[in-house]
Amino acid sequence: MLPERFQFIIKLNPFQQMIQLVRAPLLGELPSLNSYAYSVGLFGVGLTLMIFLLIRGRHRIAFWI
Repeated sequence: MLPERFQFIIKLNPFQQMIQLVRAPLLGELPSLNSYAYSVGLFGVGLTLMIFLLIRGRHRIAFWI
């Protein structure tokens, strides 16, 4: 329903890419390599951010519980 000139917004949406990885096999299709690459890249960025925040706030974790 989105006009053609705004289709890039859908392709940049991380949730759409992850949903496509589940949706395509259910429809009998293969997910695109772009969906795999985007999801793996997003996982890498998230993992890096998580490790950085863990190292930075490790001494305060006891107070979060």
